[in-house]
Amino acid sequence: GANAYSDLNWQSATRSKLSATREELSRLLAKAGIEEVGGTDLFRFVRVLDAKAVWKALANKGIAIRRFPNDNRHLRIGLPNSEALIRLSGTLSL
Repeated sequence: GANAYSDLNWQSATRSKLSATREELSRLLAKAGIEEVGGTDLFRFVRVLDAKAVWKALANKGIAIRRFPNDNRHLRIGLPNSEALIRLSGTLSL
């Protein structure tokens, strides 16, 4: 952690990489017709018609996202690594 705090170049590169991956995730979600309602460069908060159904479909493909037990319209999708982003893309395009 101390190295990360002192390495400004690493911080800048990491912020850029996170932002680029978040933009790619946002494009993927939009293409799948999933409405983003917020988030950060680490996760996206989305609105869907049936959160439980989307959560279950992704879980059946081995993709874990956060479902809120008392809210069947919203999900939180953590920023995936490159491999998970490809898997998510394939699953959402079904």
